[in-house]
Order: sequence, then C-alpha cells, then structure tokens
Amino acid sequence: MAGTIGLKLRGARKRSGFVIDDLAQKTGLSRAFISQIENGKASPSLDSIERLAAALNIPLSSLFLDEQFRALKTRADDRVTIQLAPETSSAKRKNIHLLTAPNRRLELVLMELPPDSQSGPPDEGHEGEEACYILEGKICIEVGQQSFELEVGDSLHWDATLRHRLTNIGIETARLIFARTPPGFIDLLFLDTKDDG
Repeated sequence: MAGTIGLKLRGARKRSGFVIDDLAQKTGLSRAFISQIENGKASPSLDSIERLAAALNIPLSSLFLDEQFRALKTRADDRVTIQLAPETSSAKRKNIHLLTAPNRRLELVLMELPPDSQSGPPDEGHEGEEACYILEGKICIEVGQQSFELEVGDSLHWDATLRHRLTNIGIETARLIFARTPPGFIDLLFLDTKDDG
C-alpha cells in the first residue's frame, strides 16, 4: 500500500505545482523522507500522510482508494464501523456503518443514535448536500433556524452549507440511512485511528 500512496502523493504534488522542498516546508517532514514515501521506500504513519494530504489540499481518504473502482459490494459482516464517543460516560456509543466505497462523490451510512444523543456538536456547515431516511426511532434535525421532527418512514434533504445537527428525541435507539455529498465520515475513521509511527 505504501507504494500506491506514494504514487498518489507524487501525482497530487505535481498537479499542485509543488516541488518536494515545498512540501517539506509545509509539513515539517524532511525532503529525504518525502522522497522515500513517493518512491515507495518508506511506510509513513497516518499522521505523516495526513500532513501531506493537508498540504496538498486533497482528501485523506483519496490516498486509500482503488483507482479502478467500478462497483463495490459490502456484506453486512464486512462493513467498516466508526464508533463515536458518547456525550457522557454512562451513555451508549453512537455507531456509523459505512455502506459505500470511500472517496466517492456520494457517501451512504447507516447511523445508530442512542436515546438523548446527538450526531455531534453543531456542524457549522460545509459544501454539498445531506439527506436521511428514518428506519427506527424519532429524530429532530436542526437546519439553520428550522427544526424538523422525523419518525419512521420520514425523510429530509437539506443544504449542508447551513448549520445542522441530529438529535434522538425518542425512547429507543434511532436507526437511519444517511447520505452525504461530498463524503466526510470516512475521514473520521482515519483521523480516529492515527498511529504514532
């Protein structure tokens, strides 16, 4: 995988018009180390990869995707799951199951929110659109200055540039299909599993 990531980094660097010295200055990594990464002779830590991706202004997840993507079947037992920390020590964890391939223009997830939990702090907004469909439970979604209560079978589609947040206002764990474009949940996975190497 290191060789593939190196090739993608080198391609992104050249498209950006940077030389290796530019990346070294932006990331704090040595010129020699970056050259070794690009040539597949070094296995960088996720922290190093994140710094390089940020300097090149590319999604971290793009470095891990098979360029030959045509179709991807994900079996239920093989889903990648992100567990988000609960708001309190006694609360249950929130789960996000990835249903689509990483770094595509559309991201689809199965979200599970325990009672009285929220999707996270208010999202101040980002490029793109979001939509959800309620499978189980009762959800309140704040979008800008509006508030929407959704029950089983309801759906909502909104402009993601507006401030938004989801809250489980029911008495059971809410399960919903959540679509987002451009994707963003896969970056949570890589950022939450950084190593120190």
